[in-house]
Amino acid sequence: MKVELTNKKIYLMPFTPNSILLYYLLREQGIEIIGFCDNDSQLHNKMYHSKRLLSPADAFKRESEAVVILSEIVFYNNNESQLREIGFQEIKKLDELSFPDVDLMQFVEILSESDYSELIPNQMVYSSYLVNLIVSLKTWDALIYELRSHFIKPYVFKEKEIADCLLQEFSSRFLVCVNASGYLNNGYFFRCLDNLAAQTYCNYSIVIVVTPQNKDAVEKELSRTKLNDVVCLSSTAHYSNIDTITFVRKEFTDYQMYDYLISVGANDEYARNALAVFASEFRANASLQVFTANEDRLYNGDYIAPYYKRDYQKNKLIDAKGLIRNLVCVKSDYKEDFSCLEPGDIYVIDDILYHYRVLEAIKSDNLIKPIAFYLPQFYPLPPKKFFLGERVFLYYIIL
Repeated sequence: MKVELTNKKIYLMPFTPNSILLYYLLREQGIEIIGFCDNDSQLHNKMYHSKRLLSPADAFKRESEAVVILSEIVFYNNNESQLREIGFQEIKKLDELSFPDVDLMQFVEILSESDYSELIPNQMVYSSYLVNLIVSLKTWDALIYELRSHFIKPYVFKEKEIADCLLQEFSSRFLVCVNASGYLNNGYFFRCLDNLAAQTYCNYSIVIVVTPQNKDAVEKELSRTKLNDVVCLSSTAHYSNIDTITFVRKEFTDYQMYDYLISVGANDEYARNALAVFASEFRANASLQVFTANEDRLYNGDYIAPYYKRDYQKNKLIDAKGLIRNLVCVKSDYKEDFSCLEPGDIYVIDDILYHYRVLEAIKSDNLIKPIAFYLPQFYPLPPKKFFLGERVFLYYIIL
């Protein structure tokens, strides 16, 4: 091994087939890890072969001097930034390790059995792909070279342009439902409001669902914006963005004056042309009732990790709630319960229109516990690689 790991306490991050392969490779060298790190809150405190899956923050609390080995090449920079912010000092990368004398074929059966499928079911496509790579390449160096070759250019968000002349043709009226019922970062909330004020499509009104503990902060930030006639609805409960729409339909009778209700988290932002793009799609799909659009993540001012929902929808890799968890837009006369939705009932606009904020450092005085985030991702591969339907993808759970 190029990296000396003997007598070190080691975490692997994230919990993916790459990390599981590395777990067995290290064991074969007589090195035991102490656990896995992952930002998927649904995995936290679960076990894999007596190794606990922890959030990076919890892992640091348990073993602040541990080495963290990152197993996903395409997410090295994002993962390393997060870990250094938390306080980890020693961070290594998959391709810094070397196993020249190890025959990877001995791990094919283990990976094929997929005893981790219940923990990460969406990773099974990639697990099969990894097995195929091992069978064809056989050595560690060849595998690393192949994985490196799939490191594509970093994602760059590009605003979808809408011609000014077209904006005059749209007539749909939106009620933007801002969810300020949970954790609220004043600075991010102001950016959310400022982003709404800067939308290129202006035929909308705003209603904010706010809890008593957030009331003063909401009023303060509203006073700093150019927004007028904003309605605030008081709630004692903390809602998801989906439930915020339901709450508004129940508590705000004037919602029927609008054509569509659309959600946004108080710390998040739309693309500048988001409402215009939605209005454009409504004209072409007037009979449809429930819409969403692709998303990315905002982390330290950077746009990262695009979430292309049509691919997940097409290949039935996510339920309806997962598609509309952050961004949902419904006709005002839509009466069905969201829990009855099927993925096929949702029209996905194939543009990045929503920026979900990754909260880098949260200090909450209101006992709200922030949870980690799940960022599904697709990366295209050459046609000679693993095929899924009409398109070719690598699947990742990313951090």
